Amino acid sequence: MTAKSKKPRLALPLPAVRGNNRALILLLLVSLFLWSCQTKPIRYDDKKEGYWQSKVLIKDKRQNKSYIVHVDMNAVMGESLRLDVTTPIGGHLASLVLSDDEVKYLLLKQKKFFLGKPTPTALQPLISIPLDPVLLYNILFDKPIAQDGWACQKSADEFLSSCHSEKEQISMKFSDRVMDRKIVHIDHPKAHLQMNFVTYESQVQQKKNLFSLDAPKDFQVIRLR
Repeated sequence: MTAKSKKPRLALPLPAVRGNNRALILLLLVSLFLWSCQTKPIRYDDKKEGYWQSKVLIKDKRQNKSYIVHVDMNAVMGESLRLDVTTPIGGHLASLVLSDDEVKYLLLKQKKFFLGKPTPTALQPLISIPLDPVLLYNILFDKPIAQDGWACQKSADEFLSSCHSEKEQISMKFSDRVMDRKIVHIDHPKAHLQMNFVTYESQVQQKKNLFSLDAPKDFQVIRLR
């Protein structure tokens, strides 16, 4: 009787499979690292100036109305600030300029021009909230508010996360930070603002008289008190 011939075993390229797995894992790790770098939030508290584009949802609680505006913001920290407010289709609604000791803004539809000291009541004709215009610097540059009556907190990774004033009945929450994007909620018994910051450039726009604002001839001039 002749012995049965054994079938040759199939030699699997195990080293090659393991090598491919290692390469795949390495590729995934590199991809995750690059993705995390690309989505890492910007630290605005390190910036000195900038240009932001945002979409702002405004909810008037007393009149039960909501509307969305686009706001372009140019600012040099603690020195100069400008806001330009437009409709979603580009219609100009308002502009505001803030300097060290004065705030000016115009409302196109009402043909009114306001100017005076930056105080908590200065912006009420514009947003119905007693928000000191100076706090816009804190919102843009993620700076804790040092004014009396305000308390702010930071997250575990040292980003500004919230601020609150019992006197002004205002609370702010900072969230959804991805790259240059963030969302700021500003809540008050009269209204709620949801500020969605969508783009950022590290320098203000190069426009002539960017931080100047004058009253048009046919506008009513109102001095803020």
